Amino acid sequence: MRKLTLILLSVLLIVALVSCGEKACEHSYDNACDVDCNLCGEERAVEHKFADASCTAPKTCSLCGATSGNAKGHTWVSADCDSVKACSVCKETDGQPLGHVPNEDDGDCTTAVTCKNCSAILTEAKAHEAKADDGDCTTAVTCKNCSAILTEAKAHDMTKWAYDSVSHWHLCANDGCMYSDKNETVNSPQILYPTVISAMWGVAYDNSENADKLFDGDPNTKWCTYINSGDVYAILDFGCLVKINSYTMITGNDTADYIGRNWRSWTLFASNDVNIEHSEWAVVHTVSGAELPADNCALSEVFTVNSDTAY
Repeated sequence: MRKLTLILLSVLLIVALVSCGEKACEHSYDNACDVDCNLCGEERAVEHKFADASCTAPKTCSLCGATSGNAKGHTWVSADCDSVKACSVCKETDGQPLGHVPNEDDGDCTTAVTCKNCSAILTEAKAHEAKADDGDCTTAVTCKNCSAILTEAKAHDMTKWAYDSVSHWHLCANDGCMYSDKNETVNSPQILYPTVISAMWGVAYDNSENADKLFDGDPNTKWCTYINSGDVYAILDFGCLVKINSYTMITGNDTADYIGRNWRSWTLFASNDVNIEHSEWAVVHTVSGAELPADNCALSEVFTVNSDTAY
């Protein structure tokens, strides 16, 4: 009986042990991708979920943090005048922009100043702006922005006259020039060449021998008319008040071929009335029976006037 009892207890113990071994393992792993259970050693099938590698990190599992391979490294785009060095993939930057380097300024404000590295416009072009003209043509007019010469300097053309009740003086004839020699005028005799503003002489030989050739300063030209009787005249404008001291005549360029046609008698009249049609003319000098040279382009004697009145 005792033997039967022992056998029965053994069977019960074995059954009890077998029942205890069938209890499920509560697996424990080091991480989400660990394949071996730390408790029972059972293996499981697990796959990493790798994110792509970046510039600074290799492929990395989003479950367990495991890595594979190497980081890609940056793809750098070089710095330029305005932008820093930067990675075209992750946009990480490094350093500072290079900054513009201007090309040499050519000194003309109508030309923009650009960067020698990127051609960006650093200084906009602008139109010239003239400085105030000082009224003297011997001084160039320059641009106030860049000093470029806008109007070249030139020599005075002192062929214009001005006058008042006391004296006469030269003005510069160049446009815009206000220079005069009024303060330099010396009351010494001067040779003047008046302008012929009106004349009556019958019929001129041709346009090259009109009355304006009387005082053109060229001894090879002449005033030639076809008139057999009556008076001829020319009205002259000196452009200023003058006192006539003396004058001379020059014979024509073909006088030797036409003996006897030189002037023999004439009268100089003068007036201060600018309205020549209603002027009161004063006799300044009269010549009668003059004997002018018979040679071509010959200078006559000096005819003295010494007028006390300025006209």
